[in-house]
Parts: sequence; C-alpha cells; structure tokens
Amino acid sequence: MGNSMKFDTILVRYGEIGTKSKTVRSRFERRLVENISERLNASNVSFSSVEARDSRVLVYTSDEKALESLSKVFGIVSFSPATRVECDLDTIASKCVEIACSSNAKTFAIRTQRVFKKFPYTSMDINRIVGQRVVDELGLRVDLENPELEIGIEILSDACYVFMQRIDGLGGLPVSVSGKVVVLLSAGIDSPVAAWLMMKRGCSIIAVHFKQSESEYSKFMEICDVLQEYAYASKIERIVVSYEKRILPVLEKLWNVSRKARKWTCIVCKMMMYRIAEKIARTHNAHAIVTGDSLAQVASQTLENLDAESRAVKINILRPLIGFDKDEIVKLAKKIGTYRISVKKPYTCPYAPKYPETHASLEELSMILEKADLNLLA
Repeated sequence: MGNSMKFDTILVRYGEIGTKSKTVRSRFERRLVENISERLNASNVSFSSVEARDSRVLVYTSDEKALESLSKVFGIVSFSPATRVECDLDTIASKCVEIACSSNAKTFAIRTQRVFKKFPYTSMDINRIVGQRVVDELGLRVDLENPELEIGIEILSDACYVFMQRIDGLGGLPVSVSGKVVVLLSAGIDSPVAAWLMMKRGCSIIAVHFKQSESEYSKFMEICDVLQEYAYASKIERIVVSYEKRILPVLEKLWNVSRKARKWTCIVCKMMMYRIAEKIARTHNAHAIVTGDSLAQVASQTLENLDAESRAVKINILRPLIGFDKDEIVKLAKKIGTYRISVKKPYTCPYAPKYPETHASLEELSMILEKADLNLLA
C-alpha cells in the first residue's frame, strides 16, 4: 500500500498488548496513548486527541509529521493514515470509489477487517459489495494477488476507517510498562543498541557512563539524545561516574599484586562497574543492570568471564545482545541512529592488557582479589 491520500485520523495497531489480561491490557493501552501524545507534542504535531478504542489507538490529526513521529513509538505494530466515515455500507463504498477514482490504478483489491464483530456484514461480504461498486462505477479489474491499488477498511464500533497505507511500526511494548533498568552505556556501538532493545521491551532506562575522556562523554550525551527520541514520556536519566576516581584506584591495587595479575584488568574493571551500577539501581528502584555484551565477540566476552564478572553483584544482569553477531548489531545501530555517533573518533581504553584473561577461574579470581585486598565477590 504505497499510495497516499488525505486523512483525518491515524489508525494505530498494537500486537502483544492485546494478549494481556483485561487489567494489564488497559494499563498498557493507557501508557501507549500517553507515549504517543508525548511524542506528537515533542515533534510539534497538530492533533486534537489520542484515544484507545476497540483494540486500536486513534490519533485524530491530518498533520503528515505525525507519521514520522509514530515510527519511533514502541508498542505500535503498524499504523495507517485513514479517513473516518460512518458505518454505513453505502457510505463506505462511496469513499472507496472516490479513492479509486483519484488513482491511476487499473487493478485493485479491497481488504476489510471487521474489528467490531456486531457489524451486520462479514469482512468477505464487505469486500464483495464494495469491490463490485468500484467495478461497476469505474470499470477497474479486481486483482487479489498483485493489485496496483489496495484499499483497506477497518470497522470499529464508532465509525469505519478507510485507508491506502499500512506502515510498519517498531513493535514491542510501550516504554515504562516493564519497570526500570540501569544501562552501562559507553559511547561504542553495542551498548546503545542494548539500551534500545530494553526500551523496546517496555523498560525505562537510567544511562550510566564511566567517563574516561571528554570526547567519549560528548558522544555519550549525543547517544542519549537519540535514544530519548524513542521515549519522550519517560525521561532518560544520565549518570556520569569518574573512571579515574572510582575505577582506576581499584585497578592499581590489582596491578600491585604482580605483573601476571594485569591480565585480570578487564574482569575486575567490569566487576567494579557492576558494583557501582547495583548501588545506583537500588537507589533508583531499578531491577536489573543491562550491558552490551555479545558472546565471544571479543576475547574477554567468554562464558567463563561473563560468569565471573556476574559474581560481583546480586542484582539481575541482562545482556540483550548475547546472541547477536557484530553485523546484526551494526545494522540495528544504523536503524536507531546511534552508529554515526559511535564511530566518530574511536576510543581505545589505555588500561586494557595486551593479553587479557579469557577463561576466568573463580578459584584463581578469588585468590587474586584476596591478594589485592579487593572485596568484589557478592
């Protein structure tokens, strides 16, 4: 449905929200309505109201800027710029004839969804009756396989909505319905994608950045601005922690143990980050830490290392990218809009050892931490 038409309403469809219990579904619908309203307001879109009705959300607007705005709202499976008409078969048919007449199509198809099941005609009846009207008045040919023009009809309890486009949304759940998480957000490619995926699952996020340089801090702030475009009704809190003051003193204690102990730098560094993130989570009523780890993407991201690092805290650690390869992550980063920021002036941590520990033994880690006088095992 690649054509366009004037519209007075945008018909918004959701997916898994509809599978929830009545109480949960109502709460999720309210949040989706709020998130849509906030996104439209932030984008200076002119609209009269947004309301949930009959398993749909209706946005009353004729402003084309709304289409771009809705493309960044989680919880929306698809949406259609539509014209609202009375639930009368003759009126519906007249509107479809008008749309078909304004196109250059020679073949067409009518696709009806009767959301309001008490409407006296079935979807097949409507397709047949309306389609015949178009054939009789305009002489167009029906082609259900590959039509030049598709006209969609959805019957709701209050009105009928006629449209020509079905635009894909982001899917997922409305931001903030699933609680709050703390994201370890660097300025690299992976962690912003991890944050975005958790937002897609309905989480609001607290972005924690361990500052090592001004350039990386600047990129972190830009990335947060991009992510905020997907969560206007839930402000992303940004917390910056000094790497030099909070992490480096711990690493220096490790390095003082022996030259060999330096191979544990990345693991101890991550354990310390988890400890700090856990305290932030408890303070802000968040229920998990999120990282951009992808299994075996780099030498330090082995199952043994991830297990060892996790022993630093008792809070849940979520790794939404664990099964993604780098190409998949890059593709998502480009879609989100963070990739161009992450690849500016790439930064290499100056403290990473040349040969890091890749198969951490909990017994050896415990001995190293004891020698360094570091109490990092929960």
